[in-house]
Amino acid sequence: MPGNQNVVIADPPHDHWLNFIDCVKSREKPICSVEVGASSVIVCQIGTIAMRLGKKLKWDREKYQFDDAEANAMLSRPMMRLFLAPPDRNRRFAA
Repeated sequence: MPGNQNVVIADPPHDHWLNFIDCVKSREKPICSVEVGASSVIVCQIGTIAMRLGKKLKWDREKYQFDDAEANAMLSRPMMRLFLAPPDRNRRFAA
């Protein structure tokens, strides 16, 4: 806007998925850190869970959990068998 000194022209949006794949190949740092990416997703998940339950929730950012058992149950789900590693029958665990 003419005459407005507070206008900031931002770079166009980056393709984070493509950048991530490129960085896996090149070993360079991605345009978004793991911490920033994870916290962005967590905020969305917190909001979605609160909206689905229809109530206010308190989030403990140190423990990564709610003060509500029903909400905590929505934080994860069982993994599909397709993504589970087969058991190593020869492995022995220390007692």
